[in-house]
Amino acid sequence: MRSSKLYLTVNGTFTGSSVFVGICSLAADPLRTLVCFPDPTLQLPLIEFCTLTNKMENDFPPEIVDLIFSWLDTPQDISSLRCCAAVDRTWRAFARPRIFSRVMLQPVFDRSGTIITHTVVHFHTLLQSSPDLSLLVKDLVVDLRGLASLTIQDLRTAGEVFSSLVHIRDVTLRGSGRAHWGYIPMDIRRALTCITSRAMRLEVNSLLFPVDMAEALTSLCGGTNLKHLTMIAIECHAQLPEERVDEVIPPQCHLNSLSLTLGPSVLTDTLLALQQARTPIGISELEDISIFTSWWWNNAPIHDFLGLPSLKRVSYGPGYIRQQSDLISLSKVQRVFLTTRVMSDLPSYHSDIISWWAEVFKSSDTRSLKEVVLEIAMIGLDHDVCHELDTVLSKLDILVTIIAVQPHVSEDVIWSAFLGLRKRNRLRMVTQSL
Repeated sequence: MRSSKLYLTVNGTFTGSSVFVGICSLAADPLRTLVCFPDPTLQLPLIEFCTLTNKMENDFPPEIVDLIFSWLDTPQDISSLRCCAAVDRTWRAFARPRIFSRVMLQPVFDRSGTIITHTVVHFHTLLQSSPDLSLLVKDLVVDLRGLASLTIQDLRTAGEVFSSLVHIRDVTLRGSGRAHWGYIPMDIRRALTCITSRAMRLEVNSLLFPVDMAEALTSLCGGTNLKHLTMIAIECHAQLPEERVDEVIPPQCHLNSLSLTLGPSVLTDTLLALQQARTPIGISELEDISIFTSWWWNNAPIHDFLGLPSLKRVSYGPGYIRQQSDLISLSKVQRVFLTTRVMSDLPSYHSDIISWWAEVFKSSDTRSLKEVVLEIAMIGLDHDVCHELDTVLSKLDILVTIIAVQPHVSEDVIWSAFLGLRKRNRLRMVTQSL
């Protein structure tokens, strides 16, 4: 829908760096007007606005213009950036790097839901006319569906695209529908692993691997730049061998953060592979670890990670606690996030998890702890169980944030369940919708 007005956010006057453009989209109609804030009564013809943009080109330092464009730096702002790129060469020079900094390559479906091609082919056509665009891509998201059905020519095309992205920092590989890594053509896999070896941040989502987790991690994380690894809904057809290999693989990269949302057996294999140096990924500099699983899980593999001197933040969400002896230690961490979201809706499970939280805080040396965040998304919150947790948390000299996930948990329920924290003015409550 077209608007008859343009909007300009202004602090002070129209001179110097006091002019701040928030959102700008130009049209060819010179009769459109410019509405200025905070004084909406000040209206200028579009021609004068164009004069202002020319003044920005001539007089404004590039750092100021870059700061202006930094406010249009999210995926939702692509349409605005395209409008800005159509203004003149100067604006295009600032807009293009932001338009192409994040690229998503995904399958194209027909009306019946059948994959007919992949946007990697279209992107190759674009790169042929503007090869420099490949140097602007820093964040790549690849939906792996449909790559196996490409023609031989299109497979070469895809390989050329992946090989040309030399400035990649963030890579996301998605196999929606649990794509099988082994079914992807070898040349494409080789090109993708070449990209992941350059990335500082890697996310692998919904993929099946024909090998064990150690081999999968080794093939994907062979570079020296990787700092942040996220794995979601990964499955391996081969289990990690129980016997350790005689030769320890020296680390080529050292993680700062690790996030795993996996099934119990795959989660165990992943942590053991990292802990026992069966991959080129080092964990000695790990500062942030997030563990989420859908069912009961033996906590033993996580204990060595919680003892790392570098660890500062822990996020944890087990699906079910089978026995209170499966405790974790929070003795060295500074921030703790615990959640019930991944649990079953059975009330007994909710009581078990809250009691387990209380035992974890009670048995841990919490002198280093600076922040506690609890996300509660359970039906039928038991006040008696919460009273024990409230008593333990009230003894901590820190602010406790509780996220009440609605509609299951209301604000009134949290306020009445944690009276001790309320009386000591150490309770901060946040609501969040499912």
